[in-house]
Amino acid sequence: MNQTWMKKGISLLLVSAFVLSPGVSSASRLEELNKKKEETQSQIKEKNTTIESISSQKDELYSEIAVLDIEIEKVGGEIEESRKEIDSLKISIEKTQKEIDDLKSSISLREEEFKKRLETMYINSKTGYAEALLGTENVDDLLSKATMMSYISNYDKDILNSLKHDKITLDVKESELQGEKTAAEIAQRNLEEKSLELENAATKKQDKMAALEGSLMASQEEVEALQAEASKIDGDIEAEKKAIAEAKARAAREALARAQAKEKAEREAREARAAEKAKEEAKEKPDRQEKKEEKSSVQNAEPVSMGSGALGWPVPSSHNLTSYYGFRVYPFGGHDFHMGVDIAAPSGAAIAASADGVITYAAPMGTYGNLVKLRHFDGKETYYAHCSGFNVSIGQKVSKGQTIAYIGSTGNSTGPHLHYEVRVGGSHTNPLNYIN
Repeated sequence: MNQTWMKKGISLLLVSAFVLSPGVSSASRLEELNKKKEETQSQIKEKNTTIESISSQKDELYSEIAVLDIEIEKVGGEIEESRKEIDSLKISIEKTQKEIDDLKSSISLREEEFKKRLETMYINSKTGYAEALLGTENVDDLLSKATMMSYISNYDKDILNSLKHDKITLDVKESELQGEKTAAEIAQRNLEEKSLELENAATKKQDKMAALEGSLMASQEEVEALQAEASKIDGDIEAEKKAIAEAKARAAREALARAQAKEKAEREAREARAAEKAKEEAKEKPDRQEKKEEKSSVQNAEPVSMGSGALGWPVPSSHNLTSYYGFRVYPFGGHDFHMGVDIAAPSGAAIAASADGVITYAAPMGTYGNLVKLRHFDGKETYYAHCSGFNVSIGQKVSKGQTIAYIGSTGNSTGPHLHYEVRVGGSHTNPLNYIN
């Protein structure tokens, strides 16, 4: 019997291992999602590297622009100083221009006076002198000719020399002022050109900065999109894992249900065969069957031969087995593996020791309710659960058939009965294999 259950257990484990294995499609889907996640994380890393490079370039450009701004400010100051200098020159030019105008007026007056003297000389018959001077085409020619005339009067010479000096002074001043104005204009134009050049360079830098910021923003948006994609992939992976776990659990439940159904069918078949055999024996031995039926009216049924062991039946007043050893539908919901057999009997009925031994436990224990553990001298151990009360104490030696407790319904129980286990080497076994 033990070998049979061992084979069934191994078969159930193999079936469960097969049905619980994730399908090829699920494994492929997970592998695909994990690969996609790795690719996304790699792209995020590359984009972050790009962002760091752009940020570094921005810092360099900020430094260059700061230097250019200082240069532009410096040139602006130079331009302002040049404008002040030009304004000062303009004032000087206006002053000199006035002096020139005054000098021109003075020269003009003296020329008129000189001409009048020539006219007077002409009238006074100094024809040669007067005609020579009046025949000049302009003032410069007049001054040149008059200077060469040895017979000109000292007074006239003074007038002519004064006119000549004033004319030379006028030409020099006009030339100097024009040179200063030209130099100032050239300096200002150069400064303005330099300022414009610097401003253009700064504008280019700003444009490049704007382009870098655009690239930075685009890269950051791409990183955010990739991170959102990575989060979605994580969600898909978790959903896939959950689906696989649910499929495993569903397959396990189905495998357990199939195993229990198979065990139930086998048990029912065994019971049917046993009943058929009992019928046949009853036909062959009517007298013995009649005696058994009469005795059954008193104590339900005589124990049949369940095995070749030396353990005695634990409930003398009842042989009503309500639950066998092995997989079953758990009375409180779901399924479990029943580690003993249940024997129904009236509450308070006597529970007998299956063999000689020593009481090792007599107290409540979880779902067992009130439990008695009896250690036998051959190493076996028997459990008596759901008792209503005890008739022994720990350490007490008892004999086979001695009353040790009473039928009850303590712990997880649906009614008065004895849950009976036989353990060998600490492991539960089918009790019916050891009862004679």
